[in-house]
Amino acid sequence: MDRLQKCGVVPVVVLDDAKDAVPTAKALLAGGVNVMEITFRTTAAADSIKAVAENCPEMLVSAGTVITLEQCKQALECGAKFIVSPGFDEELVSWCLARDVAVTPGCVTPTEIMAAMKLGVKVTNEGNDTYYSYVEASPWELDGNVYWKRGSYKQTIKLEPGESTTLTFTLPNLNLGSTYNFHIDTDKSNSSNLGNFTFVQGIDYWTADGAANAAPTKGFKVTPDMVAVHVPGKLNVPTVAFEGTPAANATLFFDEGAQINSRVLTILKRNVHNIVMGDNAEQLTLTDGQPFYFPYNFKANNVTYVRAAERNANACMTIALPFAPQTVEADGTTLSFVQSADDAVGALAAEEFTSAQGTTVNFTLAPELKPNRPYLLTIKGETGAASFDQTGKTLTFKATDAAIEATESISTYSTNYRLLGLYSATSMPNAYVLSPDGTTFVQQAEATLQPFSAVFVANNDEALQAKTLQVGRLVSTGINTLVREKATHANDAIYTLSGQKLTNNRSLSSLPKGIYIIGGRKVVKR
Repeated sequence: MDRLQKCGVVPVVVLDDAKDAVPTAKALLAGGVNVMEITFRTTAAADSIKAVAENCPEMLVSAGTVITLEQCKQALECGAKFIVSPGFDEELVSWCLARDVAVTPGCVTPTEIMAAMKLGVKVTNEGNDTYYSYVEASPWELDGNVYWKRGSYKQTIKLEPGESTTLTFTLPNLNLGSTYNFHIDTDKSNSSNLGNFTFVQGIDYWTADGAANAAPTKGFKVTPDMVAVHVPGKLNVPTVAFEGTPAANATLFFDEGAQINSRVLTILKRNVHNIVMGDNAEQLTLTDGQPFYFPYNFKANNVTYVRAAERNANACMTIALPFAPQTVEADGTTLSFVQSADDAVGALAAEEFTSAQGTTVNFTLAPELKPNRPYLLTIKGETGAASFDQTGKTLTFKATDAAIEATESISTYSTNYRLLGLYSATSMPNAYVLSPDGTTFVQQAEATLQPFSAVFVANNDEALQAKTLQVGRLVSTGINTLVREKATHANDAIYTLSGQKLTNNRSLSSLPKGIYIIGGRKVVKR
């Protein structure tokens, strides 16, 4: 855990070929990152973990997306130091804890979180002798007028006189609606009765920071700080009321088959735009600058995201969306993305972060926006064949039958920097924010970031020393198509912007920094 805290970031690595594992690990180590998670999304996972464990002992390698106990055992045999699971599996977690294996289960709903936390018991040795034995927790379920023992769970402890400790017991398979009495016993015939508890289904809700909460169904009200609410039940669906104006992107989730009469549904739609029934939403409407959180994956028949005109004053911006837009409109006019440096039709350009060289972060043209990925979006610029300008216009991004799926990270990586997308308003220290002219990302001591935007963050202390990151790109707001030096032809003549031919200099590398014309294109020498 100390290694994880000191590193600050855990790259999630998906490898299709185990031969790429060691080079990837060495590249991360060179960049100051000594923790990595190799996911079991491919058949190469086990061999990749083994290769890193054997060849890079300084790397703390973990296994991610572990969904079965068999995968867990295989990962540990191959050298994984800890386990990451996308959900809470009681058998897997209990097996790891019993063997002192670090495990991080993914808990999405408050119900899962409480199941993972289970029962905490504080134990104090009030005697005069060392206690070295077990403490046992037992749930007793009330059935009729009789309590029946539903399991027994022991932990061995060693306590000196006067010492205290808190034990956490996993108590699986408790039934909703049942009443339980919990007993704590020791081998000294000491017993504590923790009283009666009734397990009931509540309403789960999430605030803008992703924090999960639970509340009783009776009298529940949706308040402005709630961005997602799960209302359980099919036949007797709890009534939902509203207190104040709901968050602009608030989303209500109902169970599959939930029976809600048309009058109630009409009232709900008057208050919130986004209602998910089971795993489907008829309409998903997202407002720019307002937080959005979705604890469950679902499909939206129609989805719309609007970025208001006042947010589009600059030629370049960052963007990250939870869906793949199929159409983009500027004040109602359909636009197409720039597909190449000589595109004469495209009316806005999407660019994806691909690499970092020193303090230059390089971007390349992307033909479309993919879900859960951050981009630079140029709305005013020039290609080799045309210019475009969407500044001051309202941009609308639309899609049909869109998959809205949560991801482990909304980011793209390099060794030293990553471009991080956000769906919530976040305050982040030392983040790099895009400048108004779109040419640099400038470090801010405490940046307040807007939903559906992106910022750069440093992956290590050395990279963090840079105060400005220069943008290397193919589409510019002030210069025609930029071509990197390696893409120029060795035999092309080199001219100054005034048209003077440089006869004595055949290589761009020998020239001072500036702008030149090579092969009919403007080239920046940095």
